[in-house]
Amino acid sequence: RNEARRVAEKFIEVFNDAECIVGPSGSCVAMVRNYYPVLFKGTELEKTAKDIGEKIFEFSEFLDKEDCIAQINGSSSVRIGFHNSCHSYRELGIESQPVKMLEQIIGTQIIQPQEGQVCCGFGGLFSFKYDKIAAEMAKSRLDQFLDLKVDLLVSNDPGCIMHMKQEAKDRKIDIDICYLAEFLTRVM
Repeated sequence: RNEARRVAEKFIEVFNDAECIVGPSGSCVAMVRNYYPVLFKGTELEKTAKDIGEKIFEFSEFLDKEDCIAQINGSSSVRIGFHNSCHSYRELGIESQPVKMLEQIIGTQIIQPQEGQVCCGFGGLFSFKYDKIAAEMAKSRLDQFLDLKVDLLVSNDPGCIMHMKQEAKDRKIDIDICYLAEFLTRVM
């Protein structure tokens, strides 16, 4: 907690005056929004932590909040699988926003496993502390998309992407994996 508080204090110092903060990672946004107030409970920074938590958003969440998703346009003929990060889904309640963004791209087929929301095994330190379990989870998640013959796997969390890319490389699995905003820059 002491290390987390030091990082949180620096984050608050840097971003306190920002009107709005947009983060690329649901896990980072969830930490600031949901756990900074817990870190500073009963201290002079508690209110500041709550305030900063109200103005930080995950990328797709922000575009949805600002009613910008309908303005996304582009075209592509790829079959896309979308992997929603656990933190985005469970901690922030982000479910439809990233998919709505992908649906704006003409010609794109979005293919999802029947299993629905499944963890890739990243989980921050989990993938380092329990590397063998995390690797198997990533392989299992990648296999779900490979079985559906997707051309591209898109995710809204850089940690998940890093983890699944490494697993794909280690197992010599040929699959293109990219961040949601990166995909949009490719097709717009």
